[in-house]
Amino acid sequence: NKDPPPLLFPILRKEVRLRKEDFGVLVYEVGERPEFKIVNPSKAVILSLMDGSMNIKELKEAVAYIFNSSIEEADEAVNSVLDEFSDLIELRKEKVQIRRRYDPQNFIYKPKKPKKGLIRYKAPLRMALVLTRRCPLDCIYCYADKLNASDPEKTLGLERLKEIFEEAGSLGMSDVYLAGGEPLLRKDFPEVAKIALDAGVYPHTSTKGWPVTEELVKRIAETGMDSMQVSIDTLDPKLQDMLTQRVGSHVRMVRTLQLFLKAGFKVSTNTVICSYNISEVPDLVKWLAEQGVSEINLSPYSFSIYKPRDDLFPTIEQYEVLISELDKVEAEVMERGAILHRPKSIEGLLSGLTMEGAPGCGGITLGMIVLPDGRVTICERLGVNPDFIYGDLSKQSIVEAWNSSRIEEILATFNRENFKGSPCYSCETFEKCVGAGKLCYFRIVAAYGGMKVGVPDPLCPMSPVRIKDIVR
Repeated sequence: NKDPPPLLFPILRKEVRLRKEDFGVLVYEVGERPEFKIVNPSKAVILSLMDGSMNIKELKEAVAYIFNSSIEEADEAVNSVLDEFSDLIELRKEKVQIRRRYDPQNFIYKPKKPKKGLIRYKAPLRMALVLTRRCPLDCIYCYADKLNASDPEKTLGLERLKEIFEEAGSLGMSDVYLAGGEPLLRKDFPEVAKIALDAGVYPHTSTKGWPVTEELVKRIAETGMDSMQVSIDTLDPKLQDMLTQRVGSHVRMVRTLQLFLKAGFKVSTNTVICSYNISEVPDLVKWLAEQGVSEINLSPYSFSIYKPRDDLFPTIEQYEVLISELDKVEAEVMERGAILHRPKSIEGLLSGLTMEGAPGCGGITLGMIVLPDGRVTICERLGVNPDFIYGDLSKQSIVEAWNSSRIEEILATFNRENFKGSPCYSCETFEKCVGAGKLCYFRIVAAYGGMKVGVPDPLCPMSPVRIKDIVR
């Protein structure tokens, strides 16, 4: 690649964060779908100097000084970083006001070699904050341990949330998912979004639209929040109302979608694919793209501890038809500027039902799930199950909860010694499976009836119990 002009001023985009970890430096952008990259500290030193205060020529001289290297070596190193991270760097013609200052000295260290198995960051990178468990709907496919809309509930106040978000911002947290229940039932939702934005933490949420009014959309827009996910499962009003068990829900979903689009929001949608709506999904996808939705998410129904419904699982044959129909409409959807996240093959759909294809548990390694009253759990789908509560942000800092004695006890359950007497103990893939955090306590609770330590995950062929998921 051609070297950039030496008198341009490089500056990291405002969304970019650098965070020191024992095994390297994390480079990422705050946002709804962050991608985390671990880089050598020497690259982080160069990135940290890109604050808009010096041009490329001056930057290379600074790098040569810091590393006691020749100007030729510095030239090569800086050009390499500019090329590798070009999507994270802006090149300006003039010196600009410093956005975010990092001390390059903090990134001059020798990283430790990552340990085998579970890699846990020093502090959480993401947060799911359940603003309320209350919801006016009662969706037949819901996995949440919900409350009725009128039920009393203890929640964190704005003052405490402000402190939590400020700590999250200081830790370089990427984003906070404002979850529910129905998060927009909180009358102070706009204020919650505003304090997150002010702390430099990207807030995002999803609504089914029941409490949404034109006035609420205006209040949310005034905070600076510019994206919204709306849940909608079908174009058929009667079917949608059956799925939510609330007459009038479809009308409100469509109105909510249109209100946020009209207000200039980047609107995404989420659709739960189940046996009742699967044949209607392609028409819904086309309609959403026509409306101007920017991102369409199709989520296969997954089992619930609180509302187990085997009849909601589509058959493999139904999924085969769906995938074929989506293949036909995807090009048209993309032409309209929408991104479609959807099952692309039966193999891909079923890959998550094997230990090899299952993702590791983000709830214990990189993310924090906070319940409305401040208690911290490893999994949103486990709700208020006390076995998995490990902290309380109503009286602890994020870092204190993240490093609590209870989370240490939970992490210790992934050690091989706990599996003596089970097939896992002598399994040659233990470190790639349990040791890498792929053991899922949500699946274990669902299959074994409660927290069990030292047992195979229900996805494992060696497990004495199995669970039905994704397909009938």
